[in-house]
Parts: sequence; structure tokens; C-alpha cells
Amino acid sequence: MSEALPVTEFHPPVGPEREAVEAPIAEVTLFEDRGRVRRRLTATLSPGQNRLVIPSVSPVMQDVSLRAAVVAGAARVADVRARRSLRVLRARKPDAIRGIDEELRAIILRQEEAADERRRVEARHGVVTDMLAQGASEIPQDVAWGHADPTRWSETFGSLFARARDLRRRAWDTYHAQLDLVEAVQHARARRAVASRRDDSVIAWVALDLVADEAGEVTVDLEYVVPCALWRPIHSAKLQGDSLEFTCQAAVWQNTGEDWDGVALVCSTARSSLGVEPPRLSDDLLTAQKKAKETVVAAREVAVQSAGIEGIDGIGGGAGGGESAVELAGVDDGGDIQSLRAEGLSTVPADGRPCFLPLFRFTAPAEVSRVLMAELDPKVFLRSVQANTGGRPILAGPVELIRASGLVGWTSTLFVAPGQRFELGFGPQDDMRVTRDQQRPREKTDPVKKTRMKDTRIRLYLSNLGDEARSVVVTERLPVSEIAEVEVSVVENSAGGSAPDKNGFVTWTVALGAYERSQIALRYRLTIAPGVKGL
Repeated sequence: MSEALPVTEFHPPVGPEREAVEAPIAEVTLFEDRGRVRRRLTATLSPGQNRLVIPSVSPVMQDVSLRAAVVAGAARVADVRARRSLRVLRARKPDAIRGIDEELRAIILRQEEAADERRRVEARHGVVTDMLAQGASEIPQDVAWGHADPTRWSETFGSLFARARDLRRRAWDTYHAQLDLVEAVQHARARRAVASRRDDSVIAWVALDLVADEAGEVTVDLEYVVPCALWRPIHSAKLQGDSLEFTCQAAVWQNTGEDWDGVALVCSTARSSLGVEPPRLSDDLLTAQKKAKETVVAAREVAVQSAGIEGIDGIGGGAGGGESAVELAGVDDGGDIQSLRAEGLSTVPADGRPCFLPLFRFTAPAEVSRVLMAELDPKVFLRSVQANTGGRPILAGPVELIRASGLVGWTSTLFVAPGQRFELGFGPQDDMRVTRDQQRPREKTDPVKKTRMKDTRIRLYLSNLGDEARSVVVTERLPVSEIAEVEVSVVENSAGGSAPDKNGFVTWTVALGAYERSQIALRYRLTIAPGVKGL
């Protein structure tokens, strides 16, 4: 008589000579590509050597990282090592398999009967179709011999067409029944494969040898490193009037084979995998060459990026122009290792799905304005400028943007130090319309100095389609020269425009009443000395 209960086997077998003790996970430190798990066990030891085993640990742990230390009690660690075994669960289900086999044979028999029925129906349909074709070919002959009988033709052809339609409908019904039976056969075979499969998994445990001088209670900490665990910063910004609520979160993934239930979670930016070896220096050979008779220059695009406002004279780059999708990039900590502890105790199951855990949050007053950088995008965006009052740095990462109406989109931010001001963009304003017109440079040459001059004219047309007054901060960019042979000067600038800053930005503050329009004009000149090529 076969045994009906599941049979569990271990390869290699698990030795029963050790005493099993519980060592729950107390703390997990997450890095960019791995995690460090710390377990704490409390056991009562007898004098001499005590052989303990800690079951249900992660089977993917790095054996060389396993450490054990006695933190309380009179004992010492003699040996600690990780052990693994293949656990095979053989579930013998002859009755279930026999039932599935009988069901599978019945479905296959019905499938064969449906195929035979379809062949018979299609054969009958072919006969009726031939009769219709033959009858249609005889009508001209009957008319030629004077034997026309429309009433008999109508009755005969009507009966044949009805029979053909009925047979075609039955053929289609049989065809769809065959498809359903094919799917049923596939499902039955899949169920049989699952019922016949043996279930196996790799399990791991820690074998710990402790030597105690006397009987008593001891506390031991175990630490080990596991792969398949990582974290990335993700933020949420909620704008309500002139106040911004900013929440820093940690998106955590782990599939280590052990669940983290009620643990203290620390998110670190340390990169232990990079090593500690300094870079090797190599010789840098300098050579001298004659000065060229001609100066060759080239125009290039330079992105000014800084999440902080102070870094670029009032124009925040990078914080408001992020990608629409969340990317899994590295963690930027500003060059200083950060350790951020999650609020309260955290639970992260080992299923590979993301868990979002709050790290810290703060509420700060925000300076809300509308900005326009038409060269990049001819839309008016809502911008908020605020300071990081959370006491901890904001790490570079995606930001979820929320307003009173709900989620409005995603952006990204760079590293923001505590107390530093930064900006966020909350999407375009639908009640503002912008048109930008840039004319091609007009070039002319001075007949005396032989210098070339190129003029570029930019015009911006703004329209307020709303019933309320609006104020827009408009920014345009001019080229910035790095050599004395090329000069950039402003020829025409609308009233209210500022002088170009060191990065070439010109700003206006335009006030638009309800349903009002406005126009901005800017013209700059590029003066190129003789002998300069490339522009």
C-alpha cells in the first residue's frame, strides 16, 4: 500500500545532533547592490561546548561574510559556518493523477468525435454547394428550351441555401468546440505535470559552536551579507498653496529567500564593493608646438546643472527637467556617506517587489512662480522654490509631484544639502500660450576692420487665456564667449529685461492681465575678429 503523506528528504541530510535556536533578524543595512543582515539570538548554555543551529537563513548569503560575536554573557565563539541542503518534498498523489488521466482521455475522445463531426458536416456542405452550382448552370438551358419555372426555382434554391447555411453554422460551431477542447487538453496536461512534479528548494542554516565556562544566558550577534537586495531613494512633493510637504522614501527590493519582518532598516550609500585601493598615477607628457596663425573656434552646448538655486544665479537646473519614468540609477550622496534609518520597524517580504518605506519628511514655505524657458519648451511651467529644512540631505532621485487635484507627474532632483534651496517644476499651465520665433543670423563684414558680425533676433509672444492676472518669469539664453577674438553684445532688449549673467541668461518678469497678450524682443550680435574660423 502506497503512502499518501508527503515525504521530505534532505540532500545532504541535516544532522540532528545540534540544538535549534531562534535568532530573529534585528537590523538590516541596505547598500546599492547588497544588504547586511544582523541577527540576535539569546540562549541558555551549559558548561563546555554547546552546538547550536539557526534554521531558515538566506541560502544566498556570502559565506565569507558570516560573523558571530558574543555581546552579553560568559562565552566565546569556537566556530560558525553556513550549511545548505536540497529539500525535496515528494507528494505522492496516485488518485489525483489517475483522475486527471481519466479526464484527459475523455477530453481527447470528445476532441476526436468533434473532428469527425466537422469532417462530415463539411462534406455535406460541399455536396449542397455542388448542387447549387449545378442548378444555377441549368437555368439558362431551361430558359432556352422554354421550360422556365420561377416558382420551382425559388423553392428549390431557397431550400438548398437554407441547408447550406445550416451546415456552415454547424461547421463553425464544431470548429470552436475543437478549439475549446484543445485548450482543455493543454490545461489537463499542465495539471498532470504539476501533480507529478517533485517540489524541491535549497535551504540554509548556520551551525554555531559556543564554549561556555559556566552555565548561563548569552546573547550573540550574527552578521552576514546577502545579494539580491538593494534600495534607491524616491521622493514625494505635495504643493498646497505656498507650502510644500516633502517626503523622502526608500524603494526597497529583496529576494534573498528570507522575509524581513519587523526589522530596523538602515539605508546606506557606502560602496564597499569598490575596494580601498588608491588609483595608480601615470606620467603626463607635455609637448610644445608653434602657435597657429589662425584661431579655430567651435560652438558647443554646455548644460548648467545644479539642484541648488545658489549654484547658478537663480536658475535651477536638473531639478525640474527629469524623465517621465523612474530609472534605477546609482545613489548620489554628494561625496559623503549617508546612513538613513527608516521610520519605525519595517517589513520587506522576499518576493522581489518594491516596498516604499519613509525615511524623513519636512514642510517648508515655498515661493511659487510661473517660469518660461521657451528655447527648451514653449510652455509656461509652475515652479516652487523652497529650502531643505529636514536636517538631512535629499539624495538624487525621482520625485512624485502632487497638487490639490492629485498626482500631476514625475520629475527628478539632484543632491540637496540640508538648508540648501532647490526648485521643483509642477507641470505646464494650460491657460498660458507661448510662441517663439528665432530668425537666422544675418552676417555682414566691416569694410575697415574686417570683422564679421552676426545678428540673431528672438521674439516671444505670450497670451493669458485665463480670467485672472498672471506673472511669468521669462528666461532666454545668449552665447558666452571664452576668447577675446569673439564678442557677444546685446543690441535690442525689451523693457524690463536684465543684463546677461555669467552663463548668458537674460530674464524678464512679465505681468499679464486677464485675456491679455504681450511681446518680448531680444537681438544679440556676435562679433568675430579676422583670422577666426569655425563660426
